[in-house]
Amino acid sequence: MRSIRTLSGTLFGIVVLGIILSTPASATIKPQFLPEATAKLPVEFTDKHGITHFVEKSGMFEVTCLKGTSTGKVTTLKLGEFSVTFAECTDGTNGCLSLGGEAGKIIMKGALHFWYVLLSGKLQAGLILLLTEAHFECGKTLVFIRGCLAGLIKPINEKTKELQSEFREEKGINDVIEAYSEEEVKEKPVVISCKVESSRNGLPFEQQGIETVDTMSGFKQNGKVLELVELMA
Repeated sequence: MRSIRTLSGTLFGIVVLGIILSTPASATIKPQFLPEATAKLPVEFTDKHGITHFVEKSGMFEVTCLKGTSTGKVTTLKLGEFSVTFAECTDGTNGCLSLGGEAGKIIMKGALHFWYVLLSGKLQAGLILLLTEAHFECGKTLVFIRGCLAGLIKPINEKTKELQSEFREEKGINDVIEAYSEEEVKEKPVVISCKVESSRNGLPFEQQGIETVDTMSGFKQNGKVLELVELMA
């Protein structure tokens, strides 16, 4: 659990794998973020990250960032966008930075979804990040990251000041690699593959694990501070 790899470009590399046969009917409706947000009246938030590890499946390259901060907004019951800055990042020898950015800082951006994820054979509420910008360097190593990162989100079904998402990996593979889209085929939601890939110095892409804990708070809508929010699942 400690490294980053290169992936070039946009990550909407989501592959439809199949149709869920035993998914609750409510899966197409929930989870949902409340209060309801719209593009004109989004719910804005800030995040804090603890130590974050980027790890290649091969184990040949790892990056560790000691902290991170994010900003973002929720624009519908299920959808939003984010921009996270990981700080004090190093591959163990060299500091890492996004191209043209500040030393030690890596920036990742993309869309977020509140969907269900499959973990230990159970459907659970998850936060899914579709990465659209992740391009950085550590010394002479140029890294591209792309893909889909998913983790559990809690608490659910209770009003809260914070939402916490856990992204876990082992040997370069995240523990959540399948998510349930709200899209349907024959009235069943479809499963999508949710994996991160990276490439170093133009080498072929390979699977990449990312481990971090993201705490989402500071919710505001139309300039007004929201004391409590809720994720219904």
